[in-house]
Amino acid sequence: MRGGRAQVGRADGDHIEPGAGAPAAAGCRDRDRPAQRHGPGPARPHPARAHRALDPDVTRLDARQREAAALSPTPVRVIAGAGTGKTAVIAERFRRLVAAGLDPSSILVMTFTDRAAQEMRQRIEDLAGADAHAVGTVHAIALGWLRADGWRVGVPAGFRIVSGAERWILARELMWELGDAALVGDERPDDLVAPALQMLERLKQELVPLRRLDEWADSADDAERAALMHACVRLFRAYELECRKRGLLDFDDLLERSVAMLSSDPRVAAAYRRRYPHVLVDEYQDLNLAQERLVELVSFGGAPFVVGDDDQSIYRFRGASRASLERFLDRFSNARTVTLGKNQRSSARIVAAAAALIGNNAERLAKELSATRSGRRVELWRCEDGVGEAGAIAAEARRLAESTTGRRSATSSQCCVCCTTPVIRSPRSE
Repeated sequence: MRGGRAQVGRADGDHIEPGAGAPAAAGCRDRDRPAQRHGPGPARPHPARAHRALDPDVTRLDARQREAAALSPTPVRVIAGAGTGKTAVIAERFRRLVAAGLDPSSILVMTFTDRAAQEMRQRIEDLAGADAHAVGTVHAIALGWLRADGWRVGVPAGFRIVSGAERWILARELMWELGDAALVGDERPDDLVAPALQMLERLKQELVPLRRLDEWADSADDAERAALMHACVRLFRAYELECRKRGLLDFDDLLERSVAMLSSDPRVAAAYRRRYPHVLVDEYQDLNLAQERLVELVSFGGAPFVVGDDDQSIYRFRGASRASLERFLDRFSNARTVTLGKNQRSSARIVAAAAALIGNNAERLAKELSATRSGRRVELWRCEDGVGEAGAIAAEARRLAESTTGRRSATSSQCCVCCTTPVIRSPRSE
């Protein structure tokens, strides 16, 4: 330690090495901790898995998947339809890099969820025969970097994540402390806290500075709306100041501050690029602008490998869209694109039905979806309401169970009901 600051690595003249990535502070929950693992020195092959690292047949990829995973000096954009084996392709890409002599700890793999990170690491380690030290969600990776080097942009190494009710209470207290009539003068002022925080999240996710919102409010024709936006800006600035005083960051700060850290000092960015010469990104279509920018900064001048599917962009409310896949080609103009369309998970009938539906989206990226597995025909049911739908599903599950074995409990776990939201799921599960 030096002056209360965590050791951040080696600085030798103009040569800077990024810190190793300290663990999360004691106040953080497990899900706030970096999903990637850090350790001194290169990773050693796992003895129980080492024999598999040299066996390319274990992946059983088809020709198109092998083309996608093939090593090349240029960036790669893989458009992978649902069930086309994108995880297998990323794992095979990692295996080939290791087989070519790359240190596994120098290969950065970014995913979108904790579960995906865990599954990806297991798949890679089983296939490559070596520990995958740098596999994690974009947020977790950013958290680790800020622990080590965030002091460069004013982030203390011992910062704590503020979220949920604690974050809402902090914003509410500041709102009442400021006493802006545009906020506290509302009929139900506390109801404005959550929408205001959502606005702040989007601003950070899209890297929009508060001054831009202030400038927009200055030019707005609607005086009442302009006053509300000015009040929100004052609240956001008070919120940021209070977070700095308390050593707090919220989840979107992890991205915004990491982007600031890499973009404000070219030497720091260059150090991270040396540390991670190969960057692999899963679910690229779900990245917002801040996450995209982080990928670009750490892989600039290199050959990033990204996999995504615009048909599966489910986080549009967080700024995700097809545009992320298109912007990748703008940022890396020499990238090659490989499209995977052969579904290996679902039957041909399911894939055909899904393709017929999603094909009505005129803005989607072109891809031919296909499958060879056989299966039952797809049925479309019409029900008068949610209760009727739940009853119809229950009756069908019972019929399938009894017709298969005659014992309902023996096959109940084999029936799956997919719902778009937990609210819709409740009556159907009951």
